Amino acid sequence: MKSVISDMHKNEVYPNTASYNIFMHGYVKKGHYSRSFYLYKDMVRKGIRPNNVTYRLLILGLSECGMIDIAVKFLEKMVLEGIFPDKLAFDILITAFSEKSKMHNALQLFNSMKWLHMSPSSKTYSAMINGLVRKNCFDQSHEALREMLQGGLQPYHTHYIALVNAKCRIGKIDGAFRLKEEMKALGVVPAEVADSSIIRGLCRCRKLEEAVIVFSGMMRSGMVPTVATFTTLMHGLCKESKIADALHLKRLMESCRLKVDVVSYNVLITGLCNNKCISDALDLYGEMKSKGLLPNITTYVTLTGAMYATQRMQIGEKLLEDIEERGLIPSKHSESLERRMEDAIRRLNMIRNCRKGLPVKEVEVLPVESCQ
Repeated sequence: MKSVISDMHKNEVYPNTASYNIFMHGYVKKGHYSRSFYLYKDMVRKGIRPNNVTYRLLILGLSECGMIDIAVKFLEKMVLEGIFPDKLAFDILITAFSEKSKMHNALQLFNSMKWLHMSPSSKTYSAMINGLVRKNCFDQSHEALREMLQGGLQPYHTHYIALVNAKCRIGKIDGAFRLKEEMKALGVVPAEVADSSIIRGLCRCRKLEEAVIVFSGMMRSGMVPTVATFTTLMHGLCKESKIADALHLKRLMESCRLKVDVVSYNVLITGLCNNKCISDALDLYGEMKSKGLLPNITTYVTLTGAMYATQRMQIGEKLLEDIEERGLIPSKHSESLERRMEDAIRRLNMIRNCRKGLPVKEVEVLPVESCQ
């Protein structure tokens, strides 16, 4: 692009601010931020005055490079030169500071927007809310949600769900329930999504009884929870060794015509193995294969550990054949292996050694948390 500008000069066609902005935009779009900065210095050296767009492009490029503090100085430079920043410039900086969890800086800019009588956009609010939730500033994030509504903007349902999960995580269950009801009352999300979000939040903070109550209420009112919600609740039940209840949920899923996926099967298989219900776990393994679902590394690691721990060597070797047939064992020349795959290979080799008459040592079965 420098050659284009040189050619323009040779032909006595002199680029103006708009021309430079077009070239700078091209560089920023391709991630060549240093080149866009070179063009800025070139235009200033030639006495061409930058405008709002020029500075916004510089602010975007610097923010993308992580040089947010320098980007702020360009915002200040705009004001000193009498160029009024627009919403987009503030959006860029507030988003950058929020992503870095520098909420003090983000809030300063956010308040500056309001002082300048600028109405923050949905994008600005979104960045602020996400950053505040990450910093556990729940009151401020909730206030930002209310401001959005007062300003005629519709909050994203993900904002509420993130706030519900965060409140559950730190034990503020009452606050999470109030948010759930607020979501439903405002129509931000469908009722089933609001209830599903609280169930997942409650399960994550091990409030299983409360989660079951909400779940039962959903079913009574005719709402069908998502597969992810069923799986989260099954996970919680397995962690509490309530395997029969978890299996009942699987049957309930199927009666609701929901497809039990690999993650759901892994949760149940691992729960069964941890509770020494090995035959039932193998039955589920066979069932998922018969339904055309492909077991993944988590499935095989869990089952292999269980076979080794209970010295079911013949079944263990059959699992080994299944894994080899699927090509899930990396070659011995692989530079790095996932930890779980290493565990599987180690256990499988132990099984082979045992079949050769070598002694067996007890091995711990992977916990349910390993399921993904």
